[in-house]
Amino acid sequence: MWFRMQDHNSPAVTLFFEEHKNMGKTKIQITDLVLGIRTTMPCLQEKWIDEKRGATKWLKDDLLEKLRDTKCSVVAKSWESQEENLSVWRISFSGLERECVSSLPPEPKICLIIMKGIRRKFLSKPKGLISYHMKTVLFYTLDKIGSDWKISDRAKNILRLLAAVAEALKSRSLPLYFEPRLNTLESMDSGTAAELGRKVQEIIRSPRVLLEGCLFQSMDEDHNKEHFEKGKEVNPVWFDGKPPEPSMFGEEVLSG
Repeated sequence: MWFRMQDHNSPAVTLFFEEHKNMGKTKIQITDLVLGIRTTMPCLQEKWIDEKRGATKWLKDDLLEKLRDTKCSVVAKSWESQEENLSVWRISFSGLERECVSSLPPEPKICLIIMKGIRRKFLSKPKGLISYHMKTVLFYTLDKIGSDWKISDRAKNILRLLAAVAEALKSRSLPLYFEPRLNTLESMDSGTAAELGRKVQEIIRSPRVLLEGCLFQSMDEDHNKEHFEKGKEVNPVWFDGKPPEPSMFGEEVLSG
């Protein structure tokens, strides 16, 4: 197991697990961790629930009730400042996102994986689009057409999602799904948006790229390892066994 800080001023830690299986196979998993604190407040406003109940084609009543009862968490977030180790706290909707994705049939999930692969391979530069944007576009698309997607329509649905990404880049507007007053593309400059939009249009005009195996690198173990090793931290820490447990005073307690 390896871990590294994502940034010298970031509260996030990336964990890399490498497990050797039978027949020479290796299982690799990469997880980003951020400290979160559970609160007693609900995540969603009643106004959001009421609006979705009459507008969405995929959030059923039982799921909406489950989302309504989900309690809010706050997570640490780095803050751009000349000071180091400065963090603020923001509301996290990750619990709601997990519930929504878990409720989906297989086909929309597969399309989301493909969209993340397209972003990683073709839209990672200039820096601006992240996988969260792909998930947000999927959620809004599901609102319009529902979640009963067929395998035979996979190419059409991918192109539909790409068109939604292109439109968001053109307007530099992609509201946060659970809090539409916040724009997830607000910090993207016009030059970056234009360049990424151009690349998306190239993909739409040349759908043959959708057939390339590179779209599935997100499921490839060697790619996961390479992606981790390209991190900013030069010397990630390796634990060959159980990592030391921290004490309440910040000192390491070595396990026997």
